[in-house]
Amino acid sequence: MRTARSRGVLAAALALIALPLAACGNDSGSPPSGSASKGKVTIGSADFGESQIIASMYSQALQKAGYEVTDKFKIGSREVYIKSLESGQIDVVPEYLGTLTEYYNAEINGKDAPKTKPLSSPDVEKTFANLKGLVAKKNLVALTPSDAADQNAFAVTKAFADTNSLAKMSDLAKLNGQLILGAGPECPTRPFCQPGLESTYGLKFKEFKALDSGGSKTLAALADGSINLGLVFSSDGAVAAQNLVILEDDKKLQNADNILALARSSLPAGAQQVVDKVNQALTTEKLQELNKKFSVDKQDAKDLAAQFLKDAGLV
Repeated sequence: MRTARSRGVLAAALALIALPLAACGNDSGSPPSGSASKGKVTIGSADFGESQIIASMYSQALQKAGYEVTDKFKIGSREVYIKSLESGQIDVVPEYLGTLTEYYNAEINGKDAPKTKPLSSPDVEKTFANLKGLVAKKNLVALTPSDAADQNAFAVTKAFADTNSLAKMSDLAKLNGQLILGAGPECPTRPFCQPGLESTYGLKFKEFKALDSGGSKTLAALADGSINLGLVFSSDGAVAAQNLVILEDDKKLQNADNILALARSSLPAGAQQVVDKVNQALTTEKLQELNKKFSVDKQDAKDLAAQFLKDAGLV
């Protein structure tokens, strides 16, 4: 599971939990002029761009639908914003299906449960069913997963894909013995990484280079050709910026980490429907472009959210 953006399943941040939300950026939005408020909703986000962009989409769509919205963005790590949600300081936050499932699996069933009895899998529906059961115990509700996902993926350059007619992971088998894999130093022992590629796809590597997990070293190595297959994150803006090709995980090695909203069960049904419509308009490719505009082009998260909602016909 990815950890670079505070999405680690088992990390403990007890000291951070005590941080007051007053330290976060708070903004309020009212319903359109002349409209009666349908109720108050407070939106939270983690402290990274993708979460802020999606939370801004929720906020603006809910305002348009007639809700009085308060934004509490950049709250911090999962351990912090989950406590804020459970305590009622926020009402809804963007989340990730598989990672969130194992977070609650560990909290409810014991810290070793994600390894001994994992509840996430490549199957979106099964993972979602497991998640709903877990969060119900916390008086929370998991809303419908989006088609968009931010999960582990393997990428090649477009030139390499075109030269070798690559579209899916199983296409790589014809290059056995020629492949140079780049990823974090833990890859040779992680089931979703080198061992999984070998057992699930039958791949044989010429070499493994220890770099980083979806970070700048791996991206640079893909660009300069020192590796020809690299572990990335599927919605990373760098994928779009470098015109990389993510190969389809056609044999389902990776756990599903689709975008979804986690909300308090008291969130009105109408507000849940608004948030779901936002998530259903998202795709992984659209997230890549949005993340590129945020991280590379330095565009504002709220402006990106507004343009997305307009293009999708949601405002």
